[in-house]
Amino acid sequence: AIRTRNNLQNYMRQRGYLNARSSYIVNFKEKRFLGLFKTRNDSTGYNSKAYVKYTLELGPQFLIDSVKFISQDSNVRRILHQISGRSALKPGGVLDARSFESEKLRITQAMKNRGYAYFIPNFIEFEGDSTNTLVKVTVNVLPPSDSALHQTYTIGNIAVFSDLVPNLSSIRRDTTINDIYFATSETRFAVRPSRLYKAIAIRRGTLYRQDDFDKTAHDLNALGIFRFVTVRPLQDSINPEKIHVIIFFSLNKR
Repeated sequence: AIRTRNNLQNYMRQRGYLNARSSYIVNFKEKRFLGLFKTRNDSTGYNSKAYVKYTLELGPQFLIDSVKFISQDSNVRRILHQISGRSALKPGGVLDARSFESEKLRITQAMKNRGYAYFIPNFIEFEGDSTNTLVKVTVNVLPPSDSALHQTYTIGNIAVFSDLVPNLSSIRRDTTINDIYFATSETRFAVRPSRLYKAIAIRRGTLYRQDDFDKTAHDLNALGIFRFVTVRPLQDSINPEKIHVIIFFSLNKR
């Protein structure tokens, strides 16, 4: 009952009712004697029921007065201003936890599509300054712990391995199409590299884009001939600004 009371209270606070309070009372039904119908867990021979009534006192609903985007990193700050028009946080909108989670995901996706391969939602922090029921929201993108600036990455080498494990399986056939390397442990390619190339949205020398990785995995799986497809980014140990891409797949049984 206590957990349910707390859940109700927290749920409404996440919907903008920051002063919501919840309470409950319990009424017991009068006991009656069961006689011969006693159960193993009821050694007294009596049966009773408890009825719980929950009460919510919501208070006022808090609204967003204004939204400001800040960051110590000038490049990140410029991106935040470019994408601010599509923000899930709108002046006059409810101070709803779902909107804040949606905003975190939106900013994270925008950053990952602009070269910031290792940007995560934990870099985003929200602050609020309230006047009565209006809240001025500040969206702050924090710098990583080891630097004041976030790092962008470009795509390096792209390799596609068919039914083999690099360094463990021997390559029997390989080819390169427009800087994308294809290799297989079989005597011939089960799927033409030219066909696979059309399904790969990632290109060497371009900025890292999460959408390109997602589209590549989707389009390769959509061919319907693979048991699994893995599109793996791998940071270059010598040039840390480069991310190489390794694509593994294993064919379904014919």
